[in-house]
Amino acid sequence: MANTDRRGGSWIPVAVAVVAVAAFMGWLATREPPESVAVQEPGDTAAADTPSGAPAQVIPADTLVQFSSALIGQNVEIESVPVSDVLGANMFWIELPGGSPYLVRMDGANIAAGAPLPAAGSNVRVVGRVLQKDAALIDQWAAADSLTDDQRMLADFGGTFIEARVVESAGS
Repeated sequence: MANTDRRGGSWIPVAVAVVAVAAFMGWLATREPPESVAVQEPGDTAAADTPSGAPAQVIPADTLVQFSSALIGQNVEIESVPVSDVLGANMFWIELPGGSPYLVRMDGANIAAGAPLPAAGSNVRVVGRVLQKDAALIDQWAAADSLTDDQRMLADFGGTFIEARVVESAGS
């Protein structure tokens, strides 16, 4: 009996997925593991407030689009990225390639010092740690920053954010 299935190229998406996973695993294998990474429990801000002595890895902004989960706990530096909007007193959105927004929150030292947020439309250099968000952390931000319900909902967008220890003007 002849095969009457006419889907003919249905293996192509599977092959592309396998190649993409293999490329990602290869990329991860070539990266030097961090000497130590503080594990942050959900809602635990102590780990987030502890400065890390590890140097920041310079990454292109689009790395956050593709690999933000793999970067959790890592110190990163983005040399120049546009600010798309400000959120509350201590957070702002950067615009990643393709228009994706990514949340940046000032670290405890910047907040205590009253460091100003960058203006929307400016380009900034950001150095900080990629951390995971959860409901307890968003609740803490809402209370500490007096976020409105709409701002709280916006802050909850995405699974990770950068806790910035350096935010400074950068070229375009």
